[in-house]
Amino acid sequence: MALFDDAYTADPHPALAELRRAGPVHRVTSAAGVPFWMVTRWNEARQVLTDPSLSKRQPVDQLPPELRAALATQMLLRDPPDHTRLRRLVTAAFTPRRTQALTPHIERITDRLLDDLATASPPDLIDGYAVPLPLEVIGELLGIPAADREPFHTWSSALLGGRRRPGRHDRRPVGARRVLR
Repeated sequence: MALFDDAYTADPHPALAELRRAGPVHRVTSAAGVPFWMVTRWNEARQVLTDPSLSKRQPVDQLPPELRAALATQMLLRDPPDHTRLRRLVTAAFTPRRTQALTPHIERITDRLLDDLATASPPDLIDGYAVPLPLEVIGELLGIPAADREPFHTWSSALLGGRRRPGRHDRRPVGARRVLR
């Protein structure tokens, strides 16, 4: 089965459903040629994520040196106790008060993205909404200036295996929300 090709990128659901039917754990190779284990079922994924005998380090060790250096401090690729320490730091930024203060701004970002999506032909919910919304919010939380967010979005999408294509999310002024039909 071909993973991470154009057909998979356009619609991963059939391939992932086939993997789930075949079993919960599969050895696959990323688009960059790095082999890793893919867990496709909830119970097994939860078990893997909570098993202290498993490590996240091996896949990173197989990456090219320049990418490995860039990911060396990435929280999601750290094992406890370092991951736990970093997670506590991040969690402190998401207090109920801080989250409530961000709500109006997140709603403005959402309105702008939905406006853009409503005029897109054809609309792409992933590239037009699901990818840019968390990146915009994270950019705000990290204090990345608006002028520097395009490279941040590009790098983040590349690291996350996103489908983002250059120039897809040009900034527009916030406008009224349109109903998508």
